[in-house]
Amino acid sequence: MIDSEQLLGGFWFLKQLLYASIISYFSLRCIIRYDLRQDIFLPMLILLFLLLAFVFSISSIRIPTISSATMLSSAYFVFGYCYRKYRFKKDNWLLGLVALLVLVVISLFFTGSMFVVGTDIFIYFVVSLIGCFGLLNLVSAIKMRCVVDIFDYIGGKTLYILVFHFLAFKLVTLLFIGIYDFPIERLSEFPVIKLGNYWIVYSVVGVVLPLIIWEIVEKSKKHIKTLCSFK
Repeated sequence: MIDSEQLLGGFWFLKQLLYASIISYFSLRCIIRYDLRQDIFLPMLILLFLLLAFVFSISSIRIPTISSATMLSSAYFVFGYCYRKYRFKKDNWLLGLVALLVLVVISLFFTGSMFVVGTDIFIYFVVSLIGCFGLLNLVSAIKMRCVVDIFDYIGGKTLYILVFHFLAFKLVTLLFIGIYDFPIERLSEFPVIKLGNYWIVYSVVGVVLPLIIWEIVEKSKKHIKTLCSFK
């Protein structure tokens, strides 16, 4: 959990999710406990977390294991609560598609991550919500059962993808090393080898391979249980 191993770098997400869950839980409990108007205090709470994220990012204030990303995660958590509570009753695929197209255009001029600093925090928060809103509307409006099942299958196993996707990337890098006859030392390049724009290949392998690992583990468990039941 202290980022000492590159292949476990994605675990920062679990740490921030834990902190955001705790902070948001007690904040929401206070609002509910004292019967405060949620339509007023929830947006204020989101804004407060964003302001704290901004302050943490530009100041020398340091709290052990708590950072700007922690406050930004809390803002997302509370916004998710609001979205579930006040979202539209009917999803609109066209609105979702437009939101994703807007996201694509914005991404040409702005890039960031959970570790952005300064005023970029506010921009990143809004832009990322556009993407979430677009994807949720587009997927929710899909009526094809097979597509829904695929998204549901992948979504239920995100922890495996989180744990193994960096390791899966190494297999793709190893493949490129063999194809282009690069020195094996280039396998240490992280997270991917510096070679053109192969993000689609890395994305597919980074999702599919962890799912294969999940299937192997689950089938092995069932096989072992079956063998044990015979005894």
